[in-house]
Amino acid sequence: MDKGKGLVDLLQSAVDGGVQAVRQVHVTMIKESCDTIQALLGEPKAAKIIGEVQIAGSTVVYEAIRLVNRTVGTLAKAALLSPRMVVPLEEDSINTNTPDTAEPPLPQKPHPLLPILNGIVGDFLHNKGNPLAIPMELLHRSEPPQ
Repeated sequence: MDKGKGLVDLLQSAVDGGVQAVRQVHVTMIKESCDTIQALLGEPKAAKIIGEVQIAGSTVVYEAIRLVNRTVGTLAKAALLSPRMVVPLEEDSINTNTPDTAEPPLPQKPHPLLPILNGIVGDFLHNKGNPLAIPMELLHRSEPPQ
């Protein structure tokens, strides 16, 4: 998996996790509303039916959002496979040296946001085998401490 696909996977996981969390909050609110309806009206059957209909309706909506997320991810990965698509995740990803040049290739430095991303979700990236994961290092002025 290359870094572009890794970024797509990360974004898909974030959207999917967010959708699941919001759905759970929504279901909890529906259940609490139904408990209130039952307490006020004393109609447990009516409250149960209302809750089931609302949960079923919200489930359809959240599953549709998740389907769109998966479809967009699939399309993004297909676009990344296109030879015309370039996603520069390296700061110096364009090497201007030609084969005739005697100079060695330019080093590729990680994009400056990559360490920040790893500081926030590095364990997640590592556990998923995402190529955006970078190993943790302790550095002082870009060098290991002496």
